[in-house]
Parts: sequence; structure tokens; C-alpha cells
Amino acid sequence: MKIINEYTYEHLKNNKRHTISILVAITIASVLLFSLCIFLYSMWESKLNVTIDEYGYWQGEIMAPVFGEKLKHITENPDVESTMIKGNWYTAELHDAKRPYLLSRDANKDFWNNMNFKNSVLEGRLPEESGEIVISKLFFTDNPQYKVGDKLILPVGNRMLNNEILSTNAYKQEGETFEALETKTYTIVGKLDI
Repeated sequence: MKIINEYTYEHLKNNKRHTISILVAITIASVLLFSLCIFLYSMWESKLNVTIDEYGYWQGEIMAPVFGEKLKHITENPDVESTMIKGNWYTAELHDAKRPYLLSRDANKDFWNNMNFKNSVLEGRLPEESGEIVISKLFFTDNPQYKVGDKLILPVGNRMLNNEILSTNAYKQEGETFEALETKTYTIVGKLDI
């Protein structure tokens, strides 16, 4: 091994021009490879950040409702970092509005912190307490009488057609009625760009 080292050293010493050109070529190749790796990593990280901004920071969704004791299996799982919980849909009846119903859904703080809605607040803030809601800018365009900060006391219930409950998101149908079950107080705390 000592002979190979001595031979290599003598060869490099006698051929300085070749040695310098080889070292320059190795340096340039290393810099280009390093630059390519940095570029690819930056592209990947940028795409990841854009995806989180557009769709929120979440990896999975359980589409079926989860109730009571079964929810503990998810929230207490060590592999689950945080759990975003969305509640049932509610239909509230609006008076003197272009659209007759206000559809709302409860959500916990993790939902508001991890979903993309936090990036689309135009005015006000996101809900922090029960009874606070954010509404799309289209609602305010259609109903200029409502503003951020208004308190609404609205009847909440079911949309009915021929004694059958309509889906919350169903289109308005001829002959449908509203059956009020309770009254809820909402405070509009924000306007969303959705």
C-alpha cells in the first residue's frame, strides 16, 4: 500500500497540469451535483408548502361518522399527531336574504389550525368559541345587510318535502317547508375568500 501511495504522489508531482485539471473537473462536478440536489429539494419543499396552503395539513380522512368510545381509539392512537373533528350539518332559516338557508357545521380548533381556511380569511378571524361562524364572501355580496360582528338569532331545523327530511345540501325544491326544532345564536366573526 505504501508503494502505491508513493507512486501516486510521484505521478501527481510530475504531471502538475493534469493533476490541476483533474482536481478542477472533480470540483466542478461536485458543485453541479450539489446544486442539482439543492434544486430538487427546494422544488419538493415548495410543492409540499403549496399543497399544504391549498388543501391543509392532513393525511387521512374517515368518511363514516365516528361516535363516542370509538373516537378515543383515534385520538389516543400514538401514530395520530392531531385529530380534526367536524360535526353534523345544521340548516338555519334566514329571513330577508337572497338564499333562504344558512348551512353550518361545527369544527374543533385543530380543524381551523390545520385546514386551508386560515389562509383565506379576508376580514375578521377564524372561530374560537361555540356559536362563532365564518361565512364566504359570496354571502356578504348577496346579503349586504349582514356584516362581520353581527349576532344572528336563527331557527335551526330540517327542510321538509312531503313529510320527508331533505338532505342539508339538497337544492331548493318547489313546495319544501322548514321545520324549526330550536333557536341558535350565531356571531359572524370572519369573511372567507371561498
